[in-house]
Amino acid sequence: IAELQQAVDVYDSSIQTGNAVLDTVLVEKRLLCVQQQVQLTCLADGGRLLFLKPMDLYVLFGNALDNALEAVRQIADPERRVISLSVFGREAVTVIQMENYFVPRPSGLSVSDGLPRTSKAETAYHGFGLRSIKGIAESYGGTLSWRTEGDVFILSVVFPQEAEAAARADYAPR
Repeated sequence: IAELQQAVDVYDSSIQTGNAVLDTVLVEKRLLCVQQQVQLTCLADGGRLLFLKPMDLYVLFGNALDNALEAVRQIADPERRVISLSVFGREAVTVIQMENYFVPRPSGLSVSDGLPRTSKAETAYHGFGLRSIKGIAESYGGTLSWRTEGDVFILSVVFPQEAEAAARADYAPR
């Protein structure tokens, strides 16, 4: 009965950020998190992201959450299998911030072109996620940054308000 109740809770609880595309991505990734015993916390003002093209939004959040899931799956302690996502406005910018634990290597993260390199063996098929996110951010005049604090990986994407206004103007009927 407890298993059945958990399944109902997962499907019954909806995510409402104010952005239908973001809601769809978060529901999809939340189901993966539940299956893999990862806790996803989200505090997102999705209305701040309405200027993003749906495909860009899906790719940005899909890649970021996939990377975070990959990292936390390697952690044995269930209390640290956590991904935290927030989307908020601050002054003249919109900020996307994702934090997750990871297993640090003694040599540190391997970096190429300013971005962490994939830890997967098949580099021909992996390692494009952060580059895609960076490309999307830059296409809207934004930036991607990342840092580690001990065993926490922090990804930040910042969009300036001017980029939001320009993107909205592109969608306006003429």
